[in-house]
Amino acid sequence: MGTTPESVPQACSSAYLHLSTKTADRIKVLAAPNTRPYVRSCRWLTALQTRGESSEVADEIPNVDDMDVTLDLLFIFFLRLISVGMSTVRIVLLGRGRRGPSALLGFFESLIWVFVVARVLDGLDDPLRMVAFAAGFAAGTYTGSIVEEWLALGQSMVRVIAPVESTPVAGVLRKEGIGVTVINGDGRDGEVRVTFCVVPRKDVAAILRLIRETNPEAYVTVDQTASVDLTQIKS
Repeated sequence: MGTTPESVPQACSSAYLHLSTKTADRIKVLAAPNTRPYVRSCRWLTALQTRGESSEVADEIPNVDDMDVTLDLLFIFFLRLISVGMSTVRIVLLGRGRRGPSALLGFFESLIWVFVVARVLDGLDDPLRMVAFAAGFAAGTYTGSIVEEWLALGQSMVRVIAPVESTPVAGVLRKEGIGVTVINGDGRDGEVRVTFCVVPRKDVAAILRLIRETNPEAYVTVDQTASVDLTQIKS
């Protein structure tokens, strides 16, 4: 007959004493403190006491420990990945003045964070949970940056600086329907032509290709910018 280990719930100790040594040892392994197998062992013991013990019962008890650990790690990793990715996008949206979507993302981000932290705190004795939490944070940061680039929110200012004797890019850009402003200036090696245009971020790559094809020696910079609606400014 088995002896009651400390890991088995006290309410099930009477049932545990009726188990064979084989089954008792199996449940002792599964019933690690502060885990779901700990609770499940109590349910198993109650069921065993109700139907009677047999020597084959130990083989019927599923090896839930490894499965639970794997599911917990995946749960922590993916939820942390989602929450951090949402945080990255939320910060970008907030910087673009999108308060509504930012608040909505913040709500779900916090909700997911609570679930993840609760799961980690449920097994602080397991370092793998901490590793899954940290790995999810790193993966979420990377994924969030990719999503933000894919969304390409906001506008960019493309600035092209080239010698006045080089091929101008303004005409090519205007043929593509892009508004362009051109000014002349003095550079280190003589007069230069400075071309400005403000375009959606998603169009920057195509515009840079046009500039490279037209004047590959031009110096180009890209800055994040935002338009201002003067009619919305309070007097």
